[in-house]
Amino acid sequence: MPECGYTTEEIYNELGCYRGYWGNCRALGVIATLLFLGLQIRQNARATITATFDAILAEWRQLERNSFIEHPENISVFAEELKDFDNLSLNEQRLFNFVMNQYALFIENMIQQHQHANIQYSQLAPWLNYYSMLIRAPGGSVWWNQYKVVLSRTLTEMMDKHRSENEARPDITAVLPYFFGIDSQQEKGDVVSS
Repeated sequence: MPECGYTTEEIYNELGCYRGYWGNCRALGVIATLLFLGLQIRQNARATITATFDAILAEWRQLERNSFIEHPENISVFAEELKDFDNLSLNEQRLFNFVMNQYALFIENMIQQHQHANIQYSQLAPWLNYYSMLIRAPGGSVWWNQYKVVLSRTLTEMMDKHRSENEARPDITAVLPYFFGIDSQQEKGDVVSS
């Protein structure tokens, strides 16, 4: 074997120095990869939340389109039912039940999306408030007490809790009196167009 001028021990020490260097490089590579993966996971989670909420909004638009935009005659029935559920015809009550059940399924979907961390509470809260205002209205309250037995426990427990925590808040008929044909006092300085 040709002589290279180094002893085995010297070669081993020299290689050991490089092994330490390459070992450190590998460790830094692993750390950089983990940081990159963490960033990717975070970005994917944000993208999932955004996509989920976009899908929820599309579902809401479709629900409103199917219930009211394509059938504007349903708006007055819905408004009357929210004021007084018991004094309308059976068919009008059925229509109201259908719309409220569709809203219930929509809200339940949002609650479940929140429970699975697909949307944030700040995205859920306005919808809970809206549905709570509907079921706190005189007709909505009658409907809720009659029909909640057929709705999911997830929805009914969340909404009953929300209703009880927000009893002092106005119902939908107080917030949007013009929608319900309820006369509201005209304030001084209000402009009335003719």
